[in-house]
Amino acid sequence: MPDPILVSRKTAAQMLDVCPNTFDRLVESGEMPAPITIRGMRRWQVSKIRAKVDPPTMEDLGDWAVSN
Repeated sequence: MPDPILVSRKTAAQMLDVCPNTFDRLVESGEMPAPITIRGMRRWQVSKIRAKVDPPTMEDLGDWAVSN
């Protein structure tokens, strides 16, 4: 099975090893991304969660890292 691209609140919290209420506070403070809603279901994009947690690499920065 491929890696999910969207996850529930519970799964998003598990990804960060925090309780769902703590995850809610992280979302409210902007430290974690807001969910998207599909047919009334709130889901978080895994790529956006990872982007908030994983620092950019030199490859991610591309030409900017070389010129600055």
